[in-house]
Amino acid sequence: MQSKIIESFFEEKGVVAAQIDSFNSFTNDGIYKIFEDMSAIEVDVSESEKYIIKFNQVYVSTPSVPVDGVSTRKINPSEARLRDLTYEAPVFLDIVEQRVKDDRIVFSKLHPHVSGFNMPIMVQSSKCNLSSKTESERVMADECQSDFGGYFIVNGKERVLIGQERQNYNQVFVFCDKEASKYTHFAQIRSMSEETSHSVLIKAHIKPDLS
Repeated sequence: MQSKIIESFFEEKGVVAAQIDSFNSFTNDGIYKIFEDMSAIEVDVSESEKYIIKFNQVYVSTPSVPVDGVSTRKINPSEARLRDLTYEAPVFLDIVEQRVKDDRIVFSKLHPHVSGFNMPIMVQSSKCNLSSKTESERVMADECQSDFGGYFIVNGKERVLIGQERQNYNQVFVFCDKEASKYTHFAQIRSMSEETSHSVLIKAHIKPDLS
């Protein structure tokens, strides 16, 4: 039964679903939280005046290449491989510029869609230019029909992030203790703070009932 469930999962999701889902989670939520948690940049102009830069919304685009120094066009993974390019997309930010004097905002201006940096995009992720294409359209774009994605293209070379298996944070796990131990089982939980990323491991041992 268990083998059938696993087989059904890979048939429906594919072998790289975990990598793609993880990257989609990062581009849709994780990157926004990074800038949300980032403190504002403050520069002291004088004892009573400050210049402040704040980051608001973040926009992850789709992979593209410059055409004439001004405009851009979309690029597919096959072209990135052939031209030794990095399959990457620009990331734009809404930046708020403020000047504060005597704890009062005397000037504030929003700069929308400021180009911040480029970020490699995982092939077949939600930000990939192939994500909305059918299998036949991907073949027409010089992609292999058996390519499930889940990797990056950096300078024309395919690169993979190796995942590591670990236990879930903030969840209790119970294990059998070693045979030589005076305990039969032990429970442990690794607590992780969402604000500071500080973690603490708590373990409790269970003695056998000798009555």
